[in-house]
Amino acid sequence: MSEETTPPEVPATPERKPLPQWARMAVVAGVVLLLFALLVWSQGCESDRAKGALFAQSADALAAALATPVLETGSVRFENRGQRLQSIVESVAREGKYEAVIVTDAAGSVLATSDSRFKDQRLAEIAKAKRPAVTTTSEGSRQADAVIAAPAGQPIGYLRVRARF
Repeated sequence: MSEETTPPEVPATPERKPLPQWARMAVVAGVVLLLFALLVWSQGCESDRAKGALFAQSADALAAALATPVLETGSVRFENRGQRLQSIVESVAREGKYEAVIVTDAAGSVLATSDSRFKDQRLAEIAKAKRPAVTTTSEGSRQADAVIAAPAGQPIGYLRVRARF
């Protein structure tokens, strides 16, 4: 009397249907579009960093070019020295398409500016400028503060440029 035991029946799993061709193509296209969007975004970030570095370099170059006119403002040998620096700053702002160009002495007193709001002001915070120039971004504008140095290297003034790009 031996009864043979049969194993319990395992319910059959339904067979999976393969994805239709159009669904596979849609997934592949979605992945490709996502990768392309990431590539464009990363290039935009890199471009922004490059613009900032180039803007800082141009501020340093402009500060070096302004060293002689700033030195002349402290000399009694040159006539109209303040007006000369002011006209240089206005020309730089106009031709360089800057929103503002501000030149101060070593103490932060404004010597020349293309932005009349800063005329006869003292910008104490600009004395924290470093070499090379450091850029900041706020409200869609990029700003760089640079050191204007005498030939011996000591700071004789500071430059602030602001541009929108």
